[in-house]
Amino acid sequence: MPETVVLQASPRESAKAKALRREGWVPGVIYGRGSEATSLQFTQAQLERAVLHAGTNRLLTLSITGEEGTQMALFRDVQRDPVSRAILHVDLYSVVAGQVITSTVPVVLVGEAPVTQEGMSVSQLVSELDIECMPQDLPNAIHVDVSVLVDENSAIAFSDLDIPLGVTVLNPPDGDIVRVYVPRAVEEEEEVEEPILGYGEAASESDAADAAEGAEAE
Repeated sequence: MPETVVLQASPRESAKAKALRREGWVPGVIYGRGSEATSLQFTQAQLERAVLHAGTNRLLTLSITGEEGTQMALFRDVQRDPVSRAILHVDLYSVVAGQVITSTVPVVLVGEAPVTQEGMSVSQLVSELDIECMPQDLPNAIHVDVSVLVDENSAIAFSDLDIPLGVTVLNPPDGDIVRVYVPRAVEEEEEVEEPILGYGEAASESDAADAAEGAEAE
């Protein structure tokens, strides 16, 4: 079982985000169904570690200074500086046990596709899925086994996915997740080419035709 991600936060002390950042804090907010938003602040280093290990699809344990106990939460949005990539602001969603949640999880390809041995490649058309489930059923990813891709007509559709028990996919059910891509070079190799007569072959056929015409004239 994956290690629990723990994140420490403090109540936000300043309304100005720039002032917080100058002091080494990252502003954020936590909200949930039926509850008011609460402004928080985090240390940059601890927040970076939590985002790295939890992403946006893994539950974390949030501890707020001055409050008793902890609560479950999910990262809903992580804003970064476009140049330095430092975290500027985060949104957290408070998760209540026994209440259905929605989340986005990555689609991860596993296994080896036999078509790659024939010069073809695997094209992943969908990289994420929107899902709905109970907090305890939240998967880290949806795995897709590409070992079933045995020829150029192979594909893996939404209906082929092995979805964990208790998880509902919210994406439209039609279409493919993965398809086989055949490079043009491979297609050209498979085409049957017409034989091209060489100079000697053409001359032989011409001589034979002339001989036949001479025989008819006699």
